[in-house]
Amino acid sequence: MYAPIRKKYVEEKRHDNKCPFCNYKNKQEYIIYEGNTAAILANNYPYFFGHLLVIPKRHIKNLEDLNKDEDKDVMLMIKRAVKFLKVAFNPEGFNIGLGIGNYSGGSQEHLHFHVVPHYKGDIGFMNLLDNVSVQANKPEEMVVKLKKKNGLR
Repeated sequence: MYAPIRKKYVEEKRHDNKCPFCNYKNKQEYIIYEGNTAAILANNYPYFFGHLLVIPKRHIKNLEDLNKDEDKDVMLMIKRAVKFLKVAFNPEGFNIGLGIGNYSGGSQEHLHFHVVPHYKGDIGFMNLLDNVSVQANKPEEMVVKLKKKNGLR
C-alpha cells in the first residue's frame, strides 16, 4: 500500500516516544471540535480526504478504561464527526473503527477512533494492492473547509 503522506509519520515514529494525542492542543490547525472529555481531530497522516480521529482527552490505552462520561462523549464526538463530514463533503459512506494493542495494526497506544468518509468511485483495499495510488490532500485544508461548512470556529 502506498500513501506518500505517511512517509514522514513512519520515519518520525521510530524516533519519537511522545504521545501525539496528549499534545493535540499544540496543533490548533487540526482541531475540529472539543467536547468535555473527547475531541475530534484531523488525521495528520490521512488515508483518505476527510479522515478524522476521535480521541479521549485523557491518555487511555484500553477501551475498557473509558469512564462513563468518556463513553458518552466519545460516541457523541463520533456522531458529530460523521455529521460534520456529511455537511462539508457529502460522502456516500463511512468506515468507523479502532485498533487496540500493538498487534492490531494500531500505531499509537492512546486509544483513538478513526472516522473515514468514502465516496462513490473510491478506491478500496484491492485497488490499492493493484497499484492504484491514494489521493493525498493536506489535512489543514480539509479542516478549514469542514469548519467553514459547519459554522465552527
